[in-house]
Amino acid sequence: MIESQNVHGLERAASLAGGLLLVAKGLRRGGVIGLLELVVGGAALARGVTGHCPAKHYLAETRAELEQIRGGLDAAGKRLAELGKAAKV
Repeated sequence: MIESQNVHGLERAASLAGGLLLVAKGLRRGGVIGLLELVVGGAALARGVTGHCPAKHYLAETRAELEQIRGGLDAAGKRLAELGKAAKV
């Protein structure tokens, strides 16, 4: 299943450039730090090539859920205020 693109424009170009830079540094450096640079650079390259970032996708979903909860809480607060006013009458 191909995920939809959620990385565009400059963000995608920065992922490609940063990924290439980290891969090159990792190859030159070697060792554990070089391996970490290779892994992070490879992930950034994959993000830039595919245009999809799973972390960004997850955060967007979570944010949408939080906005939905916030909307429900706002509506409940307004209803509670209306009930409070009605009880005083």
